[in-house]
Amino acid sequence: MMDKEILDNSKTRKMKKVFLAFAASLVLKAPMNAQMSSLSQNNPVTDKRDLSNVNNGLGTESKHFTSQAGGGKLVSDQTKLSFAGDFGNAPVLQWTRVDNLDEVTFLDNGVTKTAFYDNDAQLVGTTTAEMFSDLPVKAQNEIEKHYGDYTPDQVILYDDNESNDAGMTLYGSLFNDSDSYFVEMTKDNERVVLQVYPSGDVQFFKRLN
Repeated sequence: MMDKEILDNSKTRKMKKVFLAFAASLVLKAPMNAQMSSLSQNNPVTDKRDLSNVNNGLGTESKHFTSQAGGGKLVSDQTKLSFAGDFGNAPVLQWTRVDNLDEVTFLDNGVTKTAFYDNDAQLVGTTTAEMFSDLPVKAQNEIEKHYGDYTPDQVILYDDNESNDAGMTLYGSLFNDSDSYFVEMTKDNERVVLQVYPSGDVQFFKRLN
């Protein structure tokens, strides 16, 4: 539930510094080699859903999530009404129409999020920028074990609206509609994306370059 990505510029810089400090403290060990293929076989993507442009317009969190629902160029009035019903008077930072989704960047108790709405003005899901330390401990250990020579970069939490079956894509690849973290990992000029489930299971999702 793992191109465009959420935050107030000052908060983004602050989070980035904290995150980079944590990333630098990771014990880097064990090359990835054949273990990537072993991780890639866990939790295979079999669902009908898609997620690809996470773009909040204010930060980087929503840069890769898009929808396949079809539609026009402007955020609809119906979406604005639905958003008010879903999130009340939460302060809106930006309304955006990206591909086939209406995207709303807003503050939820001081946390910047992006909500995605389909052409029926129904909530598809939300994304939030997170930190590596927010991942389940089991996932952190698994990533350090198999990707110790990579550095964690961006972490995105996708919170799916289970009652909406609208199609989504993430990084241009099919994604099953469950709550998940998506973790970008870098090594030299190589970037990969890992999908992390709330259970702590880790799945190789996509190579970006």
